Amino acid sequence: MRHFLRLTTVAMVAMPSALFAQETINLTVASSHPTVIPWVGMIQTHFMAKTDEILAETGDYEINWNEAFGGQLYKANATLSSVEEGITDIGWVFSLLEPAKLPLSQATSYAPFSTANPQLQLEVMEDLMENNEAFREEWEQYNLKVLGLTGTDMYDIYTKEPITGIADIEGMKISAPGVLGTWLRGTGANAVDGALTTFTPTSRLAFPTAF
Repeated sequence: MRHFLRLTTVAMVAMPSALFAQETINLTVASSHPTVIPWVGMIQTHFMAKTDEILAETGDYEINWNEAFGGQLYKANATLSSVEEGITDIGWVFSLLEPAKLPLSQATSYAPFSTANPQLQLEVMEDLMENNEAFREEWEQYNLKVLGLTGTDMYDIYTKEPITGIADIEGMKISAPGVLGTWLRGTGANAVDGALTTFTPTSRLAFPTAF
């Protein structure tokens, strides 16, 4: 079974469950986005670093990391399938771009309320992943195992021209990846699908931490 890390308005990271005992384990870790995106960068600074620290305590094993961040192996529209098919051993999965395969994981995008507290987001999603069989099966049916989650603060709208209220975005084309385009319903704005690293000429719906 393959495993992964994950984003809460929410994506994930993934890896193989059967590792044979050996001194050096070769693992490829990849992402569709560059490490300047905070929840991708933490794969290096937290997940990989902590894994190395734990293994160093016994000295029985070490991991030889093959890093392929920033879309070297797969792009934003193929994060889940690339981990599932073994293109990478561990990968960040952009669940917001997988509404057909991961409908339950879109919960934070469809909820009528939310929180700007990433820690609270993660606690709720981790509880669902650990205690709700349907949430776990949604990932495990694709031979993936959740290793961890990543969360964000709230989304902002960045525009080329100043806006004073929601009425000002009527008619605008706004880059909004995956299901996030649903947030623009009723505003008169036009959602343009894209990744976190893409923009339209006039505006973008984005995490403030992505800059």
